[in-house]
Amino acid sequence: MKKKTKLLIVIIFFLISFYISFDVIDKKPIIINEPKIIQKEKYEEQITSLKDKYQNDDVKAMLSIENTSFSSVIVQGTDNSYYLNHLPDKTKNIIGSVFIDYRIDIENTKKILIYGHSSPSFTIPIMIIENYENKDYALKNPYIYLETEKEKKKYQVIGSTIETNDWTYMKLDFKDEEELQEHYDYLLSKSFYKLDSLNAKDEILIIQTCSTNKKYKNYQKKYFLVIAKKIKE
Repeated sequence: MKKKTKLLIVIIFFLISFYISFDVIDKKPIIINEPKIIQKEKYEEQITSLKDKYQNDDVKAMLSIENTSFSSVIVQGTDNSYYLNHLPDKTKNIIGSVFIDYRIDIENTKKILIYGHSSPSFTIPIMIIENYENKDYALKNPYIYLETEKEKKKYQVIGSTIETNDWTYMKLDFKDEEELQEHYDYLLSKSFYKLDSLNAKDEILIIQTCSTNKKYKNYQKKYFLVIAKKIKE
């Protein structure tokens, strides 16, 4: 009787041990992913690294165009004049920098304006945006990226134009969504082409450079504008 009891106890113990072991093996480990936090840290590190490189806290972002070699550090001053003739490290130079309108909070706005020089005499990287005068180029190279300290913003080019005397595209303050919608509609009405629509909920990016288009050579001021709409990654 005692032998049977001992055997029964051993069998029960073995079965319990097997069940526990199987249960542990069967359960997959719980992995807590925090991609947004990791990505945010990555973006912060990149901008911090650029600030250190140029010894300049005015560095705010990186601008790039998919399918091209174009990539540029973006700065922001206290006005729209300083970086017209200063490089990102604040060295004085007629080439200037690619910079954000001083009125903009890059992390909290529906509309971002970026400016950069062009030249008929020599090549400046930002001049690549003039290719967007051609609709086919826009279709083949639709995506522009703006990496800030907090995120990587993806934009799709939807239009472009050359402006000679109407500066309303620089407007940033709107009393309500209806006024913003009217502004968006007006912007696209002047575009060489329209690859998508805009509504007041959309965020947009406008990049400006002086136009080198010979058709506009007699105009004192002629600015090429590429208009892009923020989309999901």
